[in-house]
Amino acid sequence: MSKCKEATTPLVPNKHLGPATDKEITSFKNMGINFRSAIGSLNYLSTATRPDLAHAVSALSQYLENPGIWHWKGFFHVLQSLKGFQEVGLHYHRNGKQGIITYSDADWGNCRVTRQSISGYLALFEGFLVLLKTRKQQPVSTSTAEAEYKALCDLTSEMLWLRQWTIKDGIVEPNC
Repeated sequence: MSKCKEATTPLVPNKHLGPATDKEITSFKNMGINFRSAIGSLNYLSTATRPDLAHAVSALSQYLENPGIWHWKGFFHVLQSLKGFQEVGLHYHRNGKQGIITYSDADWGNCRVTRQSISGYLALFEGFLVLLKTRKQQPVSTSTAEAEYKALCDLTSEMLWLRQWTIKDGIVEPNC
């Protein structure tokens, strides 16, 4: 991996993963690769230090039961993206002026098998990541706008909880 080419994104752009064929599954199993363990390692990285990998881990995790060679290549692409960001780190600054900042997004009809959209959202409190989630939406959204609104609704529910928690623990004033 030390001599591999760097990638600028965790997933291959414009390449959607799909289920592997029976032939690909058998061929991959014969290689003796523990795909589940490899994705578990990426999941640890995404939850502990690299939240930018969450979507890639989520996409690859859908194929833990029957991975194929394209899923393995997707795993290596994530590793190549890590190589490109070895010198990048998270830097937190305490200034007390930012409050809670949130972002949400949806990828309409992203899943090629079920046509479900993927929601993703995060919340920063004083610049610190305190919430990060990605998930498939239920039921299937009929438009991009509907998918975006569902993601925003999920984020709003989480934010109501976060606001109550910060008020209860005296972190912020009730009028914030």
